[in-house]
Amino acid sequence: MNLKKNLPLVFLFLFAVGLRATGLKLGLPSETGGLTTLHPDESVTFFSLERMKPAELDFYPGDVALTWGTLHLYTVGAILKTLDIAGVIKIGGRESLKGSLGEVDKMYLSARWLSVVFGALAVVALYFVGSLFLSGRAAMAAALLLAVSQAPVMASYLVKTDSMMLFFALVSVYFSLKLLREPSTRNYALAGLFLGLAFVTKYSAALVAFFPFAAHFYHAYKARSPLFNIKKLLVFALSGLGAFLVCNPYFILRTRDEVNAMFFNFSKGKMGGDVFSLYVSYFSTVLPAAFGWSMVPFGLAGVARWLKGGVSEKTLIAAYCVLFLVWAGATSGTYVLYALPLAPFLFLAAGDLAASLLGRRWGKLLVVAVFAQVLSYTLYLKYHYVSDYTIKTADAWIRENLPEGATVAIAKNDTWTPFVVRRHAGSFKVIEGAASQAPLMEAVVELGKIYAKADYVVLSECEYNFTRSMPEKYPAEAAAIEKIFAGTREVKRFSRGLPRYVLPFQYKYAYGSQPPLELQVNFMNPDILVLKVDKK
Repeated sequence: MNLKKNLPLVFLFLFAVGLRATGLKLGLPSETGGLTTLHPDESVTFFSLERMKPAELDFYPGDVALTWGTLHLYTVGAILKTLDIAGVIKIGGRESLKGSLGEVDKMYLSARWLSVVFGALAVVALYFVGSLFLSGRAAMAAALLLAVSQAPVMASYLVKTDSMMLFFALVSVYFSLKLLREPSTRNYALAGLFLGLAFVTKYSAALVAFFPFAAHFYHAYKARSPLFNIKKLLVFALSGLGAFLVCNPYFILRTRDEVNAMFFNFSKGKMGGDVFSLYVSYFSTVLPAAFGWSMVPFGLAGVARWLKGGVSEKTLIAAYCVLFLVWAGATSGTYVLYALPLAPFLFLAAGDLAASLLGRRWGKLLVVAVFAQVLSYTLYLKYHYVSDYTIKTADAWIRENLPEGATVAIAKNDTWTPFVVRRHAGSFKVIEGAASQAPLMEAVVELGKIYAKADYVVLSECEYNFTRSMPEKYPAEAAAIEKIFAGTREVKRFSRGLPRYVLPFQYKYAYGSQPPLELQVNFMNPDILVLKVDKK
């Protein structure tokens, strides 16, 4: 590699690392006072590692982690064990770690850094994918969008599988697009190998299997032979399957459990419901929340440009984007990070469109405006993380203002619970509707039964908005919430929602039990209410 020629890419990689690493220490266990952080998904990895018994060669990941794939989990485990042997961290049992939260912080930070590195490597991978068929300027623009847009950045500073999956998926796409030009055994093997690694990291990577299969069948169609390169296709399948089985031997040892977990994961992509409303909500809330509102029309315009013409890298990517949008837009339960398999390909089209517009004055202004909005949206949310967030400000207010000896009622101890209440550390008594592991709906119903025994109730919008938005779907929960509001008065409200110019369309719980899109990207700032119970 010519370092001077690729110096801009090196700087972009370092910038991507820095942006993702900003605020990496926020919400760690030493701050929350427990073994979990402010995002509910992060602890899953560590609880899965906790249940393993290396002395008995039992590395089964558990049902929850299994639905995400195993490579990320085992990689985190290997890193933590290496750091333990090196004396950097001290791994212990749950009770000992509760007294050494600084060690737990180090575990989370180690795993978060893994996400940071793979998230930044995905930026580099996208540049090389784009360089196969785009100008250097267009490829760099696409990589820049992946470096700065919200969903990829968010996935890269949490202990989640997404950034690792995205990197391996893009490497697979790189060799798949090379396969479109040169159907060599090497390209088949490497496309399959990295697709297998992506799939065993997170099962949603199965979506990018579109590219190697599309490339293969294009050559088969040109050759007018359904058996064209059948041996090479077998090499592709075996290399992918080999990577999957090496990283997940339990597919053989516990086949039924594995298959059930996969089908459970795939069931999340079920289409149905009021399809028109789902599409409207998807394009007006999900995609803007994931990438910034200006990127949606700009990226879709780029995709539309690529739909015309013969079979090429551009038409394959455009076809993938259209198929993804037709499917994802009609799913009844979605999440901001579920848009990640679309992100790099939307950005490739947007980068190509941007490069074509830079020769015109108005085009330069448009490109600068779009890219600036995407970056400012991400930075705005980052500011919400590094400054005082509602969970933290509510915690400070409760410490200072609730009277000594008061009783506080909560639905359950969860990631959004103010710290002093979460760890029962104040000079007041805490009663809970249900245990922390209980379903949220059950905890809300039980809170409605016990709240009158308390002096105060602390509620998060995670606990009351979904019931008020859909009372017909959750009648018992809605009745419990209305009962609580009828028997209390508001003492203090903590709110730090996103203004309309940041996220124009904000629908509360448009996707059933999933948190609203605003709260998914702004998860550290749920509305929190402190209510005083009326004593009659």
